[in-house]
Amino acid sequence: MGYGVYCGPGHPLHAQLDISLEDGVRQPFAAPAGGAPDHWPREINREIGAELTSLQVGIDFCCTGEFLAVLPDPVARRYISQDNLRRLPVEHFTATAMDAVYREPLGSRTKIDTLLPALREIPL
Repeated sequence: MGYGVYCGPGHPLHAQLDISLEDGVRQPFAAPAGGAPDHWPREINREIGAELTSLQVGIDFCCTGEFLAVLPDPVARRYISQDNLRRLPVEHFTATAMDAVYREPLGSRTKIDTLLPALREIPL
């Protein structure tokens, strides 16, 4: 999974085509609280303008146009398609491997098997 620096409409870097990492570090970032990692290179200092408690709050702050944020590309893609975010051409991030685990259900009924009869009883 790749990561990038994103901004929302109205941000000073939103319309710029040629952006350096130095341009980005001059802008405030929305970043995880307590210095938790968000894939920003540790050796490069940046201004933290808002500390986040969740990824969704970071996306919301970023969409306001007031903050930059380092976001996972697959998560940000939906907001790009809605014209709420732009991925800046700053490439200093390494991709992270993602693992998925699947196991067969332990019982004979899945959650959907339990939910469907209840949904069918709701009058339209």
